[in-house]
Amino acid sequence: FWQDPGNWEWDEYGGFFTGDREPQPYDVELTLDPVNTVIPPDGGALDYNASLVSQLNMTVPGVSYWTTATMPNGVETQTLFQQTFTLVPFMDVTVPMQQQVPGAAPAGVYSYNGYAGFYPNALLSDSYTFFKLAGGPAAGGGDYQFDADQWPASGGSFAAAASRDEVGSARVPSEFSLSAAHPNPFNPATAVSVRLPESAELTVTVYNVNGRVVATLADGVFAAGSHTFTFDGSSLASGLYFVRAHAPGELDAIRKLTLLK
Repeated sequence: FWQDPGNWEWDEYGGFFTGDREPQPYDVELTLDPVNTVIPPDGGALDYNASLVSQLNMTVPGVSYWTTATMPNGVETQTLFQQTFTLVPFMDVTVPMQQQVPGAAPAGVYSYNGYAGFYPNALLSDSYTFFKLAGGPAAGGGDYQFDADQWPASGGSFAAAASRDEVGSARVPSEFSLSAAHPNPFNPATAVSVRLPESAELTVTVYNVNGRVVATLADGVFAAGSHTFTFDGSSLASGLYFVRAHAPGELDAIRKLTLLK
């Protein structure tokens, strides 16, 4: 979901609408998929893939992607990497990215954070955890002085990846998959997307921790494409739930949901 201050308005979900368009808070998804998550004591490269999937049939210029890292002491760094591109209709691209982590960085657990939106206003985000092994100052010790020059980053271009897509090809996903839920934790509703590269029978069900089905979100034959399903937990108690997407012979994936009231 995106905001063009000149033409679009915020809705109550943080999405947008314009004219007669109904709010669609889950139209665009950003995902960071790590290749490695352990950095040796003397530092090294953190490799990951950044994916952007849009269900919008519109062009949005001036979109930015940028990253930061959250240090072991909980402090988030300044921007480490940034690029600006145009979101094209039904954009579905994945590009390789790399972040260097210096040996002088503290040992401990980090979060690598990716954002998309109109910089510095983030409308989408994803993150993953990585580990820096002993070698720098103790985590959270306060001795390490962050220097962005020691954290060079590089990556592929979303614009270049989008330009390589043939017209219409970005409409159809390349593989069967179930997205992470957004938002998560949630109250009272959250949504997941299932991507189908071809028509398939699909069931999407939600279970509680006892394995009992509490909701059926989909049950039938769905066309190729990305399909979004909303789970409303208004009548359920707080706790853990699990959403399962099953396409016989093609997909059997589960995501954890946390309902907080």
